[in-house]
Amino acid sequence: MGRGQSHSEGGGVGGIDILVNNAAGLGADGWTTATAEDWLTLYNTNVASAVRLIQALTPAMRNAKWGRVIQIGSAANPNPLPMRAAYSAAKAALANLTVSLSKELSATGITVNTISPGPVLLDAFLDFARSFGRSHGLGEDAEAATRALLNGPRTNPSDRLVAPAEIATLTAFLASPLAASINGANLRMDGGMVPTVN
Repeated sequence: MGRGQSHSEGGGVGGIDILVNNAAGLGADGWTTATAEDWLTLYNTNVASAVRLIQALTPAMRNAKWGRVIQIGSAANPNPLPMRAAYSAAKAALANLTVSLSKELSATGITVNTISPGPVLLDAFLDFARSFGRSHGLGEDAEAATRALLNGPRTNPSDRLVAPAEIATLTAFLASPLAASINGANLRMDGGMVPTVN
């Protein structure tokens, strides 16, 4: 239950004042494999779903004069990948709409921010690491393949993958009153992997 929420007499929960948009879809991607329809599908999954929730929930946040909208983006939004062209473009749109929405909700008590993780230590990444390992002579050893990725194409100054708990911790902080002055930000959590200024 977020700030401003309360139980009604019937035992229900009050309004929603913290929205975390964490939808992610991959699917067909890349310039040579994805059709225009594939691009639209990825956009609908990653962006339009967030827009629908924002439009449904922020009016009540305005009335309450407090709220949080947090988008879970990707390090691909400032650093687009050719093999993930449609996904990268969709995540860039999500970061862009964060800035626009923060201006739209100016002086309402609602903040809007994006968290952009790099590679996260999840089963999906380990599957990718095993695939990388098989194609680079490392067999099925996910740990060795992850180390090879960190020494090569996924190198970052922190020399590690992002832990899911780190994303959860940053999300909880942004959702708290302590983060009232963080607004319209794209907070990269990639160990320094993206080689550009934010």
